[in-house]
Amino acid sequence: ANFAQRGGVIFAEGSAASYLCRKIVLSNGEIYNTVGILPAVANAVRADTDWGSPLYCEVTSVNDSPISTRGQMARGYRDARWLVRLEGKIPIAFKVLEVDITSGEGSKGQLVYEDDGLMPIPNVLATTVQIHWGSNPSLAERFINYMTGGAKP
Repeated sequence: ANFAQRGGVIFAEGSAASYLCRKIVLSNGEIYNTVGILPAVANAVRADTDWGSPLYCEVTSVNDSPISTRGQMARGYRDARWLVRLEGKIPIAFKVLEVDITSGEGSKGQLVYEDDGLMPIPNVLATTVQIHWGSNPSLAERFINYMTGGAKP
């Protein structure tokens, strides 16, 4: 938490996003205090060995973030093992649409998660989506630029 408060950039995706919460609750009921950057509790809705069915998705930026500017899109895989419950309101980066990969319909999918890409402070981004960087290479360029002092949200 001190690293982020001093301006260090943190990007956590998939399961890693849960560790930035105030605490995590495992599927067996065990509770652990975690980093505490996000005012949230992460609940494991599946056992660590149960990955469940993949949820392919498309994210659209609704705010500028360390990896994207408003309106940019990318594809990825949403880690459905964790449910992050916010304890308050913080800025978000994305809305997430489910994608039917068999039809190729893309953005015609169903809205599945509106509050994703959590940004408790501008230099921290936590998302349950594992971004497919090849779906929009400009995201990686922005992230590198952001970390080296260029672009800022």
